[in-house]
Amino acid sequence: MWFDEDSDGLQDVQERGLAGVFLTLVDDLARVRGTASDGAGHYLFADVLVGHTYTVTVSTPPGYVPTTPEVLSTTLTSGSPNDDTLDFGFMGGLAVRKSRPGGDVFATNPFVYLICVSNNSSSLLSGVLVTDTLLAGIEPGTVQPSPGGSFDGASQVTWRLELLRPGASECVSITAATSVSAAGAYLRNVVVASSLDAPPAHAEDVVWVYAPLEPTITPTSTPSPTATPTRTGTPTATPTASPTATSTTTATATPTVSPTATPTMSPTATASPTQTRTPTQTLTPTRSATPTATAWTTFTATPTPSTTATPSVTPSPTATTEASRVFLPLAMRRHTRSLALAVILKE
Repeated sequence: MWFDEDSDGLQDVQERGLAGVFLTLVDDLARVRGTASDGAGHYLFADVLVGHTYTVTVSTPPGYVPTTPEVLSTTLTSGSPNDDTLDFGFMGGLAVRKSRPGGDVFATNPFVYLICVSNNSSSLLSGVLVTDTLLAGIEPGTVQPSPGGSFDGASQVTWRLELLRPGASECVSITAATSVSAAGAYLRNVVVASSLDAPPAHAEDVVWVYAPLEPTITPTSTPSPTATPTRTGTPTATPTASPTATSTTTATATPTVSPTATPTMSPTATASPTQTRTPTQTLTPTRSATPTATAWTTFTATPTPSTTATPSVTPSPTATTEASRVFLPLAMRRHTRSLALAVILKE
């Protein structure tokens, strides 16, 4: 009878025997005998007869689960009156598993231990306690237990799960990192789950610690400067003011109005009324000494307004035209002629 820690159905050297496990023996004549295992896990049915077939049945202790058949049979002969192969293995009803979901461990890099506790028995387990002992190599300052767990600051992390129902499981975890010096060696870690109603279960993890990972510099692709189109002013035909013939007032020769000698109209001699001869009565030969004065019409010369010169024109003195100089003697001549004619008529 043994405690099958690795649950493989084979008794390993380190796996201890179970004491107090009850067994029954029934022969082919239906005779029944019973016994229990001792402190080393051994049991014995003495005084059995050869030539008969015997069946041994084991009663699974509370808090355990059989890892081998619970009923085994043997036939004793004169050549083999004893059979010491009828062994029974049991694993604790409280089982524990430990794993590292992240795989390999690199020094100084955080990793996670996942611990799962199960009740594989058919009875309720109480007072369940999980204790994980962190051996040398783990940096205490990096240890972080999952909720419900407590760390003593040195090497032990514990969880009190109290009751664990049949078939139930519960998982806890530890996040930690190793020291630099742990690189190049194996890291061993042991966890124990215990209960008031079942034998303790153990699990360990052994892993090689690799040198710290070099930070991989992921080349952040510095975008090669995409030529942000600097608006090179596509010469929007900014009308380069090609000198629009700004009419530079080229002095348009404003004809300097040299005063057109506006003939100062000397009175156009309005013909002095030519004396139409009014037939006088037959002249009396009496000479009247007083000559009858013929009426003289005086003509006042109305000056024609001379053109006002444009302001730019500096008026040059109005030349008195030759015509006006000639006019006065001509008028005088006409006057003289009239007088002479009057005198002739008078006579």
